[in-house]
Amino acid sequence: MYWRIRKYGPLDLLKKYGLHIFLVFSVLFNFLLLATRPNLKKVITTDVRSQLEAFARQVTTHILDTSYISYGAATSALLSASTGELDLPVVAELRRQQLLPNSAEELKANIQTYTSQRRVVAIRIDRVDTGEAVVVNGVSEIPINVSGVVAVHSADEAGPPTPFHFQFLMGYRGGNAQAPLVADFKDLSG
Repeated sequence: MYWRIRKYGPLDLLKKYGLHIFLVFSVLFNFLLLATRPNLKKVITTDVRSQLEAFARQVTTHILDTSYISYGAATSALLSASTGELDLPVVAELRRQQLLPNSAEELKANIQTYTSQRRVVAIRIDRVDTGEAVVVNGVSEIPINVSGVVAVHSADEAGPPTPFHFQFLMGYRGGNAQAPLVADFKDLSG
């Protein structure tokens, strides 16, 4: 018997096994796509993301606003029992950190103090970062980081701008998709 040795070149191999090679790469690529796809339960739509980012900007402004013109309205928006922007544990934490007044009398005293000082606050929000949804106590909440600079000017004080960095966990009031609520707050300003 005569055996003939044939040398295969790259084109010959491609003609003979090209379809097999293509199928192997296709299957591997599909497994890679399947393994790296985002969790659909944690994906946030762009509408919800933009709504929550605007709400986070608003809440940050209300927390930091100590201007004599708008302090009362901003604080009332945060503390309102039925339509407030903050959950009760967050209100207690902000009162403990002395970012919110403890009583109505303290609110009135702060307004009088800021009016006599002609206090004005400038708030610049530089970044708003939205993370993936997390489940806390069986409720899906969205973490949002807000950072920027706040400057206070008054008759008594004027200083350099102070950086701030807040982290919010946003949810919805009683499952209603129309009323966002801050469920948790952390001041990471350092």
